[in-house]
Amino acid sequence: MKLIVAHYHLRPGGIRRVIELATPHIVRAFDGNIDSVKLACGEANDREWNSDFRKALQGVSVEFLIDPALKYFSGQKRSPGQVAGRIRAALGKILDGASADGCLVWAHNLGIGRNLLLTRELTRACAERNIPLIAHHHDWWFDNRWARWREMRRCGFRTLQAVAETIFPPYPNLCHIAINRADAGTLRRHFRGSADWLPNLTEPAPAPTHARARAARKWLDAQLGERGAPVWILPCRLLRRKNIAEALLLTRWLRPA
Repeated sequence: MKLIVAHYHLRPGGIRRVIELATPHIVRAFDGNIDSVKLACGEANDREWNSDFRKALQGVSVEFLIDPALKYFSGQKRSPGQVAGRIRAALGKILDGASADGCLVWAHNLGIGRNLLLTRELTRACAERNIPLIAHHHDWWFDNRWARWREMRRCGFRTLQAVAETIFPPYPNLCHIAINRADAGTLRRHFRGSADWLPNLTEPAPAPTHARARAARKWLDAQLGERGAPVWILPCRLLRRKNIAEALLLTRWLRPA
């Protein structure tokens, strides 16, 4: 069986980290039935990461398929029609020889709106071949990302309905999964049996040494001007769905001023 992983790019951090952590688990979950993995994206990856990824999937063939048409639409220089044509050609190569019972496509962030032409063509190509497609949603274009709206209109998606129909087409081979429980609940109501929740994996880190922990505590006390104050660390970007506001409210509830 063949696993195809699709994303706009494989830049450090973010979804690349999800892919490198989760892919070995997916391969093991299929109990040796996945013999090849293809990573399809719009930008070339660094060689060191490629090498580490191959090592993590020992015994499984790994292929990197790069085509600029798959990257963000904002980075395209061709017209929407030309980009769509190139995407179709790229997908023809990526899905070459793929069959309904011998292939699984795992696509990341199709709902972020960074290249709706890719979203449309990938969902359509998989539907035509009846290939199972998992749309893994990490974020949505309408959550503090309305800068994408003008871009999507330039691609020919001029109404909210057109965008929604592109991200959520009525294809029976398509399954939506979200990293956010609230999103997953909404998806389940509208796509019964074809939606679920799958959080991002994390890698356990070794506990810090006592000396390092003491040094960190000392630095924090100096920054806060208070000894032994509780500290919450929330590594994220300033987007609504990263739950920053909820985290701040929680800190105030746990330790009122």
